[in-house]
Amino acid sequence: MTVIVSDSIENKGKESARRHREKRREEIKKGLPGIIADESIITKKKGRIVKVPIRSLQNERFRQGKRRENEDGDDEGQGSGGVGVGQGSGKKGDIIGQRPADQSGRGAGKAGNEPGEEYIESEFEIEELIEMMLEDLELPNLQEKDIKEMEVIFGIKIKDIVKHGPQSLLHSKKSAKEGMRRFWFYLNYLESLLEETCPDITDERIKELIAFMALKEKDGILADAEALIQDADGVFIKRAKKDIEDGVVTEVDPFIIIETDDLRYRKLERDISYKSRAVIIAAMDVSASMSDMKKYLVRATLFWFIEFLRKLYEEVEVRFIVHHTKARFVPEEDFFRTVESGGTNCWTAYDAATDMLETKYPVSSWNRYVFHFSDGEDFDPASTIREIQRLKEKGVQMIGYGEIDIDGVAVSEYNLYSLFKKELPVTELNRKENDDLQVIIGNQNFPFVGVVLTGKEDILPAIRQFLKKGRFDR
Repeated sequence: MTVIVSDSIENKGKESARRHREKRREEIKKGLPGIIADESIITKKKGRIVKVPIRSLQNERFRQGKRRENEDGDDEGQGSGGVGVGQGSGKKGDIIGQRPADQSGRGAGKAGNEPGEEYIESEFEIEELIEMMLEDLELPNLQEKDIKEMEVIFGIKIKDIVKHGPQSLLHSKKSAKEGMRRFWFYLNYLESLLEETCPDITDERIKELIAFMALKEKDGILADAEALIQDADGVFIKRAKKDIEDGVVTEVDPFIIIETDDLRYRKLERDISYKSRAVIIAAMDVSASMSDMKKYLVRATLFWFIEFLRKLYEEVEVRFIVHHTKARFVPEEDFFRTVESGGTNCWTAYDAATDMLETKYPVSSWNRYVFHFSDGEDFDPASTIREIQRLKEKGVQMIGYGEIDIDGVAVSEYNLYSLFKKELPVTELNRKENDDLQVIIGNQNFPFVGVVLTGKEDILPAIRQFLKKGRFDR
C-alpha cells in the first residue's frame, strides 16, 4: 500500500522553530539593559561566548484527557466526558479564574505552593548581542576624508576584458565566443561570394552548405576558402553539390575560428575599498572620588561602546586616557583595570586628547571623536570648559560626556553636567522621551552630547544617545 506523507508536518515544524527563535530573541532584547551590565562579560579575558539565563519558553499544546463516565473531572486531565476548561467541568457563565498572586513560588513572604518560573542558560556570541543593539546606531556626523589616506586593499580583481595582454591572463571563454562570431561572419561572406560566382545556385540551404564545406576544408582560412569557390574549373562546387545530394553533408556544424584579433585578456587591478576612518579617544576619571562602582559603570559603558564601533566600522582606532590631576594614555588592557586615586583636573584629559589628535590624526584624514566619563567633581571646571571649546575649534565630529551619579549629587550646581548646561551652547532633552535619562545636546555647530548615568540600567540608553543616527549631520 502506498503511503503519502504530507509535507505540511515538516512546514509546521519549521514554522514552530522560527517562532521559537523569534520568542527567544525577544526575551533577550527585553533583558538587554541587564545583560550588558553583567560584570562577568566586561571582565572576561578569553572567548567571546556569553551565557545568558532566559525564561523557559513553552509552546502551547492541547492534551487529550481520559474520559470517565458519570464522574467529575479533575485537574490532571481526567475529564468527565463533558465540556471543560482545564479546571474541571464547566458550564455557561463560569468565570475562568487566575492563579492567586500570593501563591507564587518567588519573592518574600511565606513559602508558596506554586512552582517558580523555569530558566535556562543560552550561549550567545558577543557579536550576536551587539547586532540586537545596533538598530539606529552609528557614529554621528561621519564624513568622507582624504581618499588617499583611506585605501583598504583586499587583493586583485578583474577590471575589464581587453584585446592585448600576457598569455597567462587569456580569457578562454571570451576568446572562444569571439571565434564563433568570426565563423558566422566568414560563412555569411562566402554565401554572398557564391551569389556572384555561381548565380545558378538559388537554394539558400545549398549555398550555406557549400560555404560551410569550403571553410571547413581550409580549416577556417578565409582566403583559401575564397579560392576554392572562385576556382574557374568549378571542381570544388561540383564536388560539394554531389556530397549534398548524396547526403554526405546535411547541416552546418559551426566551429571556432581564432585569429589574433579575437583573443581576449583579463585586465587586473588592485581591489581597493575607500573607508571613512574614525579615531575614538576614550577618557576616564580615576581620581579618589571615583568609587569602584562608578568606575565599573564607565568601563561597562565604554566596553560595549567600543564593541559597537568595531562591529560597525572596519577602520576605527581607539586610544585610551586615564586622569586624576594629570592625564596619560594607557593600553586598552590597562584602561579597563586601572585603579588610582588623587584629585581631579578633568581639563587635562581634554588637553591630552587635543594634542594627540593634532599630532597623529589630522582632521583632513580622520573622523575624530572624544568621549569623557567622570563623576563630575572637578577642581578646575573653568579650565575644563575652556579645553572643550578649544577641542571643538580644532575640529571634531563629536564630544561626548558621561557623568556617573550613583550618589544622587549630579543635580549640584558645582558638578560638570550642571555647569555644562549653563556655560555651553546646549539644550536639555525631555527625560520622559529619552528613557528617563538626563541628556544635553549641543546646539547648531556645537557637536556635544552629555548624559548622566545613575545605574546599570542607564548603560544602553546612554550608548544610544551617543550613537544616535543622523545626529549633527551637516
